[in-house]
Amino acid sequence: TLEQKRERSIRWQNRVSPMFINNWPEELKILSVPTIFIDFPEDVVREWWEIESLGDAHYGFAKKIDDIIKGENKFFRLNSRSPKDACNCISNSGDDILKCMAGSERMIDDFVNFKHSDEKPLLCIRDLIDGLSPEQEFRCFIDADNIMAVAAYFNTENVVNDEVIRSRIDDFLKKKVIPFIPTTPIVVDLVVQEDKIILLEMNPYGLSDPVGANNYEDIEKNIPGIARNFRNGF
Repeated sequence: TLEQKRERSIRWQNRVSPMFINNWPEELKILSVPTIFIDFPEDVVREWWEIESLGDAHYGFAKKIDDIIKGENKFFRLNSRSPKDACNCISNSGDDILKCMAGSERMIDDFVNFKHSDEKPLLCIRDLIDGLSPEQEFRCFIDADNIMAVAAYFNTENVVNDEVIRSRIDDFLKKKVIPFIPTTPIVVDLVVQEDKIILLEMNPYGLSDPVGANNYEDIEKNIPGIARNFRNGF
């Protein structure tokens, strides 16, 4: 029933909306990359899944996106999450961005929840991070003010100076992130480069990929250090 859909969406909203980029406090937004938030028109989604065609709403919104990105490659996502099940989420075309979202099951699920919640879907156009490489991405698992574990997002043997990197991450989280995070436990993704650390995104604890761990029980063992691969040691 409509009421059941509404109740489900409110539960979804209460769990995930504190992590939406647009809901971050300013103290956290300044730690991330510049982001443009654009209201996502309801009639675009209606064309995709009710009318099952690409019409004036789709192409009109695509043109608006093109006017904003001006042919530059940008990372794109909803304020809830990205359509990474459908593409690599980098494009310089409004039409490509919308077609990617239309083909993503993750986006379908989120648009359904948005329809029955108090939150509104926003298209997030984000600057790319210069020099980003896979070994620079880390996923951090936080409960209250306790950093339970830090894992290299991609299992790689190229992560060096583990103790130095972990020390930088701990210092960054304790001083700049943990005092302002909206809820715990929480999962925080960082990009760690030689000259800076960037807050990439925040996700619900328990729903996010534990990146190499068998499960969240392994994370909660509070093992020190950076996990290149939880299964095979550190």
